[in-house]
Amino acid sequence: MPSATSIPLLGTRGPAAAAPLRRRPRGGALAIALALAPALVPALRDARKTGPSFGGPVRGAWAGPPATAPAAGDASRLVVLLAADTLDADIGESVATDLRQVRATLEAGVPAARLVVVERTGADVAPAALRAAIAALDVRPGDALLCYWAGHGAWADAGAYLRPRGEVLPRADLRAALLARGAGLTVLLTDCCGTYVGETFLFAPPRIDPDVFRDLFFRARGVVDVTAASRGEVAVGDRALGGVFTQALVRVLTGTPRETLDADRDGVVAWAEAVAALRTGTKDTLAMLHPRGLVVAGRPARGQTPHVFGDLAAPGPPIPAAPKRLGVRTEASKDGAKVVEVLADTPAAWMGLRAGEHVVEVRLLGADGGDDPRPVRAPDDLVAALRAAGPRGLVVLVLRDPAVPDPARRDREVPVRLGP
Repeated sequence: MPSATSIPLLGTRGPAAAAPLRRRPRGGALAIALALAPALVPALRDARKTGPSFGGPVRGAWAGPPATAPAAGDASRLVVLLAADTLDADIGESVATDLRQVRATLEAGVPAARLVVVERTGADVAPAALRAAIAALDVRPGDALLCYWAGHGAWADAGAYLRPRGEVLPRADLRAALLARGAGLTVLLTDCCGTYVGETFLFAPPRIDPDVFRDLFFRARGVVDVTAASRGEVAVGDRALGGVFTQALVRVLTGTPRETLDADRDGVVAWAEAVAALRTGTKDTLAMLHPRGLVVAGRPARGQTPHVFGDLAAPGPPIPAAPKRLGVRTEASKDGAKVVEVLADTPAAWMGLRAGEHVVEVRLLGADGGDDPRPVRAPDDLVAALRAAGPRGLVVLVLRDPAVPDPARRDREVPVRLGP
């Protein structure tokens, strides 16, 4: 793990982000809130009276519908809307980094055939544009839906809200728009806060377990609505490395062993367990950077604790045991073990291995994050590597497609949780 790195203070991910922290009025957060009140209060008051444009009244901790009982089986696809206020003069670089990290994390953990990603940045994140983007998403029956926002946001008496492109978007409006799409699982994750900023820390994710993504995004059912900081708290971020919340999120998804996330040892990673790890990761990062407590503009500040709106989605049943350890038939080739058939309902099928690809290397990943590469020059090498990995082992397959014209693009790496 890299050592902690101190980063200069940047602007806030809250409503006063247009004014860098060092230029904050003498009155502090109260003065900022009063300065913004003429713009914020009418919009939030109207939303409180009439309800959001897509649902019920705005409340600070809207419970929403109860968590639904999980349906058997996996979601068909994960449809993702990634949105970031990249034009913001103060945090644009930081949230752009967040977007890249989240997209790379999802693309690494979810098979390409099961993932649909839509990005909205720049001027396309104004509230009307975001609503239109949600309405245009290709969400089909059986899909899961994830919306991620990196930008400004805050709390008010009428409820939590985001400030894309300087406009007010009540969080309940955004949530209701997502729920209206009818996905079996709806996830809303926002890296935003109210007033301050500080420093961040980058963790290098050591490994990816596809079953973590499968548990959280394909087998759970219900709603997940989490933001980076609780009411009145700091959301810490950096232009180069992104937000602490996003760093912790990536760490949970790609850097924490599944056995650790599954705190109750029931064989399923539930959203409640993932959020608990997310809170711990956020707290530990801040404690490492600020061992004497977080200080902003010379004053003690509260830490950063991700906040959950309502109930978390119910976990699905355990992933069914695969009939094969990997699930491919291979033949010898000059490039390794050529895949001639991918068997149904196997780890290879789930991760999207294709007939015609060649397995050229298997990297065995140990519980300690160790990496044991095994070259594959023939089918027997592949069999030996899978035996060495053992039942339920975690490996990375290096696959080569000789049909791809560009040699630099022929190889791809696919993480696989093996069967028994």
